[in-house]
Amino acid sequence: MMDSTRDIWRERFNEAKVHWTLAERGETLFLSNELIVDYHTPYQSLGEVLPERFGWGRLYGSVLATSVPPLRRLLLIAFAPLIPPRLLLRHGLAHAKRGNLAKFLMASPIIAAYLLFWTAGETWGNITGKP
Repeated sequence: MMDSTRDIWRERFNEAKVHWTLAERGETLFLSNELIVDYHTPYQSLGEVLPERFGWGRLYGSVLATSVPPLRRLLLIAFAPLIPPRLLLRHGLAHAKRGNLAKFLMASPIIAAYLLFWTAGETWGNITGKP
């Protein structure tokens, strides 16, 4: 299935474009709590990784800018400040259901920073249309 999208990510992998292409082709995408992804990064601190989050968010936002109607784009930009608290709450509730609320609360400042930088990048990419 992923091989059928090779033309999309040959130059640079863009998860959103791959997902959208698969969905357009009628494929079903699943979100599983059982998958484990190891992410290796050269960054040693939160301050080093946050600009990367901004950059990936900006790339995603630039894809949105060219993929959604102008009114939806405007709404996404206008309501962007609501995204980080909404996602933080949603993650918190999901972890609470699994009995992991204490661990989530300890990690929540870092998660909040990730969400803020990603959303800022996504919004900037959506405004400018540039990755």
